[in-house]
Amino acid sequence: MEGMELIFEGKPLKSFCFSMVFNIGWRHEPPELRGSLLRTFDDLVGILKKELPEYFDVSKHIDAEFSKLKVWGTSDEAESLLEAVHKVLALPPQIFLEIGGGLIFSVAAGAMKSEVLKELEKMKFPRPSKAPKVHIRPRNFFKTFNLSRLETIFLYSFLRETAGEVFLELSAIGDRIHYGKNFRLSPFHEISKYKDRFKASLAKQLETTEGTVDLLINLNIFKKEKVLIRDALEELENLDLLKKIDTIDKMFRRVSS
Repeated sequence: MEGMELIFEGKPLKSFCFSMVFNIGWRHEPPELRGSLLRTFDDLVGILKKELPEYFDVSKHIDAEFSKLKVWGTSDEAESLLEAVHKVLALPPQIFLEIGGGLIFSVAAGAMKSEVLKELEKMKFPRPSKAPKVHIRPRNFFKTFNLSRLETIFLYSFLRETAGEVFLELSAIGDRIHYGKNFRLSPFHEISKYKDRFKASLAKQLETTEGTVDLLINLNIFKKEKVLIRDALEELENLDLLKKIDTIDKMFRRVSS
């Protein structure tokens, strides 16, 4: 049993957002357990809602290879989070035991008392018992091994606006950008014009506690070293994918072939 790893981004607001991140997603469900993950997370959402004030927002998100439970609430009642989280962590769901799932870290943003943060970090929970097996293999994708996580997010955002049907898949074995049958590549030189739009989009995201939590999760999932918002903002100032044109060009040639 270990204490919780918690990444916190303080903001002088009257609200907070908190998310628990798990190492399993829909690709890890074996055929005989298809749909079990969705039902399990529905149950966990129910536990949280039962313990939290009714006006708190509670949601789930199941990605390809990770999942998250997210709570938004007001700072003056953040302490109510403690009992709710404790009950979620108290007994691992059966599907977690079967496929090797578990909590790997949590993220919070906004205004939360230090006492609440300390109590969250003290909470004990079992680490995942084994690496979950991927049962549904990705198709039609290119890997972004030679790009940083922020560069991958930048490239994905650019393609989503200009090329159509794309999906960002963050994985323990390397990030991927998955594309659909309607994917159409735009001229790559257009990417140099996209940086200001991307910076503005990130600024808008970081103005909310939920957006900050989501970005921190995407920056940290499956990473060995903790990444903070200030690290990402420093990298953003020097972001220039045109310097990695050879890497990108190889990806694009694979998609076009």
